[in-house]
Amino acid sequence: DWELRGTSDWVRNTFVHELTHIVTMKAAHKGLPFQIAVLNTSRSNENPDFSFTLGLYHIAVSAAFSEGVAQFEAEKYGDERWDSHRDMILRMATLEDDLLSLAEMGPLGGKHQFHGEQVYNQGYAILRYIDKRFGGETVPQIFENKPIVNFNSSLKKATGISAKQLYRDWKADLEDHYGATADSISNATEREGQLVLDMGSLDFHPTYSPDGEKIAFISNEKSDYFITKLKVMDLT
Repeated sequence: DWELRGTSDWVRNTFVHELTHIVTMKAAHKGLPFQIAVLNTSRSNENPDFSFTLGLYHIAVSAAFSEGVAQFEAEKYGDERWDSHRDMILRMATLEDDLLSLAEMGPLGGKHQFHGEQVYNQGYAILRYIDKRFGGETVPQIFENKPIVNFNSSLKKATGISAKQLYRDWKADLEDHYGATADSISNATEREGQLVLDMGSLDFHPTYSPDGEKIAFISNEKSDYFITKLKVMDLT
């Protein structure tokens, strides 16, 4: 039960996720001369199985697409899902103009708050968009094109449009979809709440004291993901 992704069968999901990484890395294996260029003793598809060409592939492929395909294929297997938690993160990033750019979707490190999760979130979302727009064989084709130093070329070969144009089209689709959702809420009964606290990115299960002067809750204050402390605030 993960705050940012809802509830799933974690062991099965993780197994399929990581196995997908292995399969997609093997699909990108280029053989000679790249093995020699990296390390002469590299070998794959045998036991013992080792190859530093996988490191080269990690450099070539955007982290969002690498993690996105692992989630995408886990969904196909039935152990992953696009749920309301993931949709909330993507929706608010779209409405608040906080989507990661195509370049920012590349590295996983160096992110803060929800931006690390957005690498996974946006990679998963854009592959679902590609699957819907271009057809069911397009996503596997992206990873069969075997990029060397630039993953954008693989996207163009599979979809027929540049990576930048693909990103612009996807972003416009999100803005249309979530913009309409926001408009429908604004036209209904909408109330703006009052901010009580702004501590962690995850603050859960608030409970008032009997006299109504204090509130207790659990928070991940000063932590990226995990709930770390019980907090009590004086409301007077």
